[in-house]
Amino acid sequence: MDEYEELLNRAYSRLPEKVLRRERFEVPRVRRSYEGNKTVIHNFKEIVERLNRDQQHVYKYLVKNLGTAGIIQGSKLILHGVFQTEELEEVINDYLREYVICPECKSPDTHIEKEGRISYLQCDACGARHSLR
Repeated sequence: MDEYEELLNRAYSRLPEKVLRRERFEVPRVRRSYEGNKTVIHNFKEIVERLNRDQQHVYKYLVKNLGTAGIIQGSKLILHGVFQTEELEEVINDYLREYVICPECKSPDTHIEKEGRISYLQCDACGARHSLR
């Protein structure tokens, strides 16, 4: 048994640190381009599917927090204005913290429930329930 643990420890010590800290849940990096004075997010649908949220909900959050208008075209999101990748990813990460990640157990396995006029973030992992604004 000691030999097994020694081999296991040696294997772990040779792994890169990033592999050891890798999270199960990662949001895809934003793939964007510019068309004149518009920013096109090419992988918007992929991002929304990974977040497991309604496309319109994510769209409304983005345009509100970026202070712009936009339109969903197929799997792309076209925003009026020029936005840097870092700026877009920061707003998406804010959405992730507010509407996806459970505040109790930090699990991304959540869904949004609506009761009357109040929306709740329901965690599928720990069962916690938090009201959303």
